[in-house]
Amino acid sequence: MSRKLKAQVVDGRPIIFDFDVGGQALSYEMVCSKCENKTFVISIDKTRIACTATDCHAVICVQLPSTESDMSEVTWKLS
Repeated sequence: MSRKLKAQVVDGRPIIFDFDVGGQALSYEMVCSKCENKTFVISIDKTRIACTATDCHAVICVQLPSTESDMSEVTWKLS
């Protein structure tokens, strides 16, 4: 037997990232890799960002604990 749950409808929003690449400002829009949807919602506890498509249950981003998110020593090798 199925249960009915009370839920609040939440409108998703596009997520845009702006990056400084070699002194040039570049903007990128996030797209769900599973269904190509462009709107997302942040969880109530702000630990996850998920796709808003009805049949897609993809979680796109998961928040790192503050002890693991220090990016000061990150380097990139581009070839």
